[in-house]
Amino acid sequence: MFGPLNRRADGSYVFAAPVGSGRVPMIALSDLGFFARYTFDHRTETSRKELAVASQMVTMEDIASTFRKVTGHGAVVVDTAIDTWFDLFRGVDNPL
Repeated sequence: MFGPLNRRADGSYVFAAPVGSGRVPMIALSDLGFFARYTFDHRTETSRKELAVASQMVTMEDIASTFRKVTGHGAVVVDTAIDTWFDLFRGVDNPL
């Protein structure tokens, strides 16, 4: 969902999302495991509740910057209208 959309001819990867200057909640896998276990151990308190769980709130530029640092590849961020962004997801309702 927030991974690279495609690769340009110059080799840089394009990250596109309708986030603008906002932030996206991300969660580390180790944190996800903790909260999954917590919900099972505390069913009474967590049932029918929306758990607002995030390890960090990041910008799209944070995501692209981390991608550049880890992979050594170029990356650019393109702010995209929400309708355009949803149109990028093809076949998501198809059963496997």
